Amino acid sequence: MSAQRTPRAVVAEILGVPPADLQPTDGLLTHPGWDSQAHVEIMAWLNGAFAVPFTEESMHRFSTLQAIEDHCAAQAGAPT
Repeated sequence: MSAQRTPRAVVAEILGVPPADLQPTDGLLTHPGWDSQAHVEIMAWLNGAFAVPFTEESMHRFSTLQAIEDHCAAQAGAPT
């Protein structure tokens, strides 16, 4: 998956739902399809696209769509 895709589009693809069906508060265990396996796939994309490490802290920190979108937006606006 490419870093050029929106976080919402990537999460929707992993969950198998249309992006419009996702709410900012959807997340691990609050969305029917967002189980631990889906969360690992989402974290793998975050790791590849935004260098988010696989840590216990990051697994909890990025457990909602809003947290993922906020992080990605901040990274996109960060100076290189």
